[in-house]
Amino acid sequence: MWNSLTRCLLVGAILFGFSGLAIAQGASTNLPDTIYTNARAWTVNPAQSWAEAFAVRDGKFIAVGSTNEITALAGKDTKVVDLKDKMVLPGLYDIHIHPRNWYVGSILADSVLGIPGDAGPEEAAKLIREYVEARPKLEYLFAHNLPAELFDGEPTAKWLDTAVSDRPAYVVTSTGHEAVLNTAAMKLTGIGRETPNPRNGIIVRDPKTGQATGYMKQAAMGYYAMKWLPTVDVDTHVNGIRQVLPMFAKDGLTSIRWLHGEPKEVEALHRVATSDGLLLRVSVAWSYHAPTRAFQSTEDQLAAIKGFKKMFAPRLNPAYVKVNLDGIPTGTAAMVDPFLIGGTSALNDPLNGGDEENRGLLFHDKISLAGDIIRFETLGLRGMVFHAVGDRAVRLVLDAMEIAKKQLGNLKGRYQLAHAFIIADEDLPRFAKLNLTVEFSPVLWFPNPFNDVFNAMVGEKRSTRVFRMRSVSDAGGRFVIASDGPLYMQAPLASIEAAVTRRDPINGGPQDAAASEAVTLPEAIAARTINSAYLDFAEDKLGSIEAGKLADFIVLDRNLFEIPIEEVSEAKVLMTFVEGKVVFDAKAAAQ
Repeated sequence: MWNSLTRCLLVGAILFGFSGLAIAQGASTNLPDTIYTNARAWTVNPAQSWAEAFAVRDGKFIAVGSTNEITALAGKDTKVVDLKDKMVLPGLYDIHIHPRNWYVGSILADSVLGIPGDAGPEEAAKLIREYVEARPKLEYLFAHNLPAELFDGEPTAKWLDTAVSDRPAYVVTSTGHEAVLNTAAMKLTGIGRETPNPRNGIIVRDPKTGQATGYMKQAAMGYYAMKWLPTVDVDTHVNGIRQVLPMFAKDGLTSIRWLHGEPKEVEALHRVATSDGLLLRVSVAWSYHAPTRAFQSTEDQLAAIKGFKKMFAPRLNPAYVKVNLDGIPTGTAAMVDPFLIGGTSALNDPLNGGDEENRGLLFHDKISLAGDIIRFETLGLRGMVFHAVGDRAVRLVLDAMEIAKKQLGNLKGRYQLAHAFIIADEDLPRFAKLNLTVEFSPVLWFPNPFNDVFNAMVGEKRSTRVFRMRSVSDAGGRFVIASDGPLYMQAPLASIEAAVTRRDPINGGPQDAAASEAVTLPEAIAARTINSAYLDFAEDKLGSIEAGKLADFIVLDRNLFEIPIEEVSEAKVLMTFVEGKVVFDAKAAAQ
């Protein structure tokens, strides 16, 4: 199929793609600063899909066309760069990423243990034991990234006690939505048989004895584990931001959306943006009503969000809000139909009167969520990101948006549905009607231990309808691709490959059960470029290589349309440009 597609694209390029010169209005009177020739540029512009050359002036594309056409625009001081048939793409987006998780972990390495993602129960216990023994003065252990899906069942205090019992221990799982406490930590916190579940959270209990097992989900994890994570100051965030953005540029990212933004992080971003400047573009979705941050006051979160306007700066757009509506796929996602196995029955679902049918947690009702949408629209925020894993949570978002739209007459913001593991058939047409963009994160588009657990819990029929990219697109909706990194992080090109193959782009193997939801290579690229730019109100400035747009682009070592799709993840980013300036150069980095 891909050889046929490539031939069609190449024929189209010969007949049409390189023959039309697109020039920005007024550009004819300004000579280019730089001209790039002999490129294989996939522009993501339907009117001119391929281009051979382009000209840049003052950080913008001013002309796109053939090498002969573009070189004719050069002046005596114009720099000409021969790309020697290398592929060029618009700068890539990651519209859902958690940058602090990279640098905070390394900064706190001597007080916070990071567990490898492939460590089973015995290996994880061994690592915890060795870490604590090497630090006898450590008052308590805080660890993160425990791969709970590798346990036979769920982690418990009994398991954690075998690794550390002489001081409190709090170990957060790789999902960031659950944690296990040892016996000492439960005693210190006062968790026992009679301790009630917190709102939007679960203290897992032994079904026979009723005693707490030590495993905490959602808000219980937020109350009893996350508050023990050591904090870092604004200066530390400033240094972390300067360290992590170049790493993203190496992967071809020119724009990101920082999810669950906290006041110190936004202050640090603003400080960098107004001093030496941000290397990449950053939009921020502030943390609000997040169960994993249940120890924080919602009033404090709202007060910080209300000050968003004073935090705008060059390349910094702090005008979005992130809200969680349900849990995670392995038992706490809000489902229309019950989980078949596992999960937790009689869940604490306070806004829905409890749930005896094992249908997961729902943190809001449609009226309260509609109220939040109206509140943030009125404050001038530019949109919201909704964490919605199960189809019941997805439907809640759609219902709430309908209510808010009816009351306001129109919604000015641009709204992002994050994760969307399961979407009911009857809800597919509603995305286009409500202009709700669906975001998919690629790690679970193919078989792996976490996905295997989820598929067993939802059953064979529903496992064929996960991450419904094809269905959303066919129903007229818009979708984007993001990483949710560093949780199960994939490089952008690997995620593009996985969206097309629905296979593990690194290890190969069988296709996902929902292989029919695969999309084409052009669609996957658009999801990480122009579609993501739309969510930032930037589709007229970014997301494609067009005259008049900002010159954010990347150079690859091979043409993605001329290689087997399974090799896309192996392509290397040679250079990354933001507004025509190099922010990553592989050759320079190798020296």
